Amino acid sequence: MGGRILIDGREVSDDAPCYVIAEIGGNHQGEIEKALEMIRVAKQCAADAVKFQKRNNRELYTKAFYDRPYDHRNSYGPTYGLHREALELDEKQFGEVVACARDVGITLLSTPFDVDCAGSDRSAGTRRWRRTCCRWRTITATGRSPPIVIWWR
Repeated sequence: MGGRILIDGREVSDDAPCYVIAEIGGNHQGEIEKALEMIRVAKQCAADAVKFQKRNNRELYTKAFYDRPYDHRNSYGPTYGLHREALELDEKQFGEVVACARDVGITLLSTPFDVDCAGSDRSAGTRRWRRTCCRWRTITATGRSPPIVIWWR
């Protein structure tokens, strides 16, 4: 028998209907209108939640890795760091994501990849995090942690 949790009043357990999370991640390609449309479509498709990812790329990567040339047909910048930067939403845009999710009535989940993003997620109104394997001990040590949802089997 598995556990039981509530996410925004919705039971998640072995005995409850499937809880559907639409993984948006970085698929918005740094475009706020695309991100907002993905939230609306996820709601129309009856998803229970949408999940984004947030990174402070300069905090997350070494300077050498950040500055590494990234010559690829799908590159959004000449270095890997600039490529990743182009795919991120800024704080104002993430606030729009939070407002859109609230307005359409879908739970917003986020995977912060570093301490800065964990703090900004919290201040922007993200209600739940999905844990990432990346530097998590540092994030939880800050004491800025909202409820954390961790999936396992």
